[in-house]
Amino acid sequence: MIISLLLIDASQLQWGSLSDQLTSVINLIVMRILVGTSSGSSAIIVAHELIHRPKKVQRILGQLLLYTVCYDHFRVSHLNGHHLRVATPEDITTARIDESFKTYWKRVTIGHFTNAWNSEISRLGLHNTSKYHYKMLENSVFQGVFVEIVMLSLITIFFGWVAVIIFIYQALSAVRLLETINYYQHWGLQQGKSVNSLAWVNQSQVTEYALIGLSNHVEHHKNAKTPFYQTAYSNSGPVMPYGYFVSNLWVKLNNESYRRDCSERLKNILPD
Repeated sequence: MIISLLLIDASQLQWGSLSDQLTSVINLIVMRILVGTSSGSSAIIVAHELIHRPKKVQRILGQLLLYTVCYDHFRVSHLNGHHLRVATPEDITTARIDESFKTYWKRVTIGHFTNAWNSEISRLGLHNTSKYHYKMLENSVFQGVFVEIVMLSLITIFFGWVAVIIFIYQALSAVRLLETINYYQHWGLQQGKSVNSLAWVNQSQVTEYALIGLSNHVEHHKNAKTPFYQTAYSNSGPVMPYGYFVSNLWVKLNNESYRRDCSERLKNILPD
C-alpha cells in the first residue's frame, strides 16, 4: 500500500514552473525519507523473518517483500551463506575487525549477489554443462532479477520516470539501512563461533519492541525458524553500547569513533 501511494504521488508531481519544481523536489525528499525508512525498518525486517519460516507460503510472502526493495538475491545469500558461516572469516556479512562501514557497504552489495549467484549455479550443477542455457531458468537469482526488471519496467510505463527513480531510491535507502544493521550486529566477530559469540548483544528494550525482536540476534542464529517476537534474549557475546537507532547514526556519522569503542569491547571477549 505504501509503495502504491509512493508511485501514485510521484506520478502526479508537477514540473512546469520553478515553484512547481522546488515543491516536487521537496516532496520527493520527504517520500524517500518516509518510504525508505519504512521499507528498511518494516518490510525488510518482516521479510527477513518470513524467509526463515517453515511454511512455503510464508517464505513466498517474504520474497515478495524483498522485491519491493529489489533485493531478492539477499534471500539466497542470507540463507545459504550468512547463516552457515556467521561470525567466521568466510562470512561476507560479518564485518572485519576495524572495517569501516564505507568499505563494508561496497563489499557486501557486490558480495551478496555474487554469493547468491554462485550458490544457485552450484545447486543446479551448471558448472561446465551443455544444459546451461535452459537450466538457468531454474536459477532463483536469475528469476528474481527478471521479476525486478519487469516490475521496474511496469512502473516506468504506468507511473513514469520520476516514479521509478524514487522507487529505486527508496529501495537503495532501505537496503542501506539493512546493511547498516548487519554491519554492527556482527562487527569484528570473525572468531565468534570458536568463542560462542555469534552476534553483538543488544540490551535496549526500545529496540527489541520496535523491531519485533530482531535485536535478540544471538538466539536468532541458533534457532532461525523461531519468529522474532518469540526469540529469546541471550547475553552470549559482546554488549552493544547503545540500541539500534543510536548505533545507526553513530556508524554513519562517526564511524571511526564507533570502531574504536567496539575494538576496546572486543578485547575482553575474543582471544588474541
